[in-house]
Amino acid sequence: MRLYLIRHGETDFNKVGRMQGRLDIDMNLVGFRQAMLLHNRLANVEFDYAFSSPMKRAVDTASEILRGKDLVIYKMEELNNSDIGDRQGQLFSTFIKNYQNSHDDFSHLLAETGGESYRDIHKRFMVFLEEIEELSAKNILVVTHSAIISTAIKMALNYPIGSRLPIAFNNGGLSILDRNNRGKWIVRTINDTAHLEKF
Repeated sequence: MRLYLIRHGETDFNKVGRMQGRLDIDMNLVGFRQAMLLHNRLANVEFDYAFSSPMKRAVDTASEILRGKDLVIYKMEELNNSDIGDRQGQLFSTFIKNYQNSHDDFSHLLAETGGESYRDIHKRFMVFLEEIEELSAKNILVVTHSAIISTAIKMALNYPIGSRLPIAFNNGGLSILDRNNRGKWIVRTINDTAHLEKF
């Protein structure tokens, strides 16, 4: 089984570094162009299933990737963006001043204001993973958010759940995980953006 993990296309909030959380922000023109380039990149992949965050920016990205293909997009709450409480709409540069070490679990700052911790996100992602592992599928499309993709990579690498993975996930970036015959998840690609160079 192969998971194609994709971060949704750019929004105006992404452009200026503003934290979105559960705000249902549409993609901007750059984001739709990124989705078109992903469509071209993955045109020859025969997906068995497609899953998306319920956020419109993710669903629209998935729809463009699958344009011309007869495949249902299942909207999964487990793939939703992280709940960041009352930090929604805040500039990340402002929030970042609240911690010193980029490897610390600063998600506790979000949890304290009504949001989720990294462990909360991990728990719901594992629910999703358990559900799809029962499927008879070779290729699965998953369009979601950086927090979920980071969680997936940490799971495969046995990286500490409560720590921030020091990797940036670009809008329209592609990460790939493979599940081998022993049931172990292996990282094949992290944040591949080669297709976006044609922008």
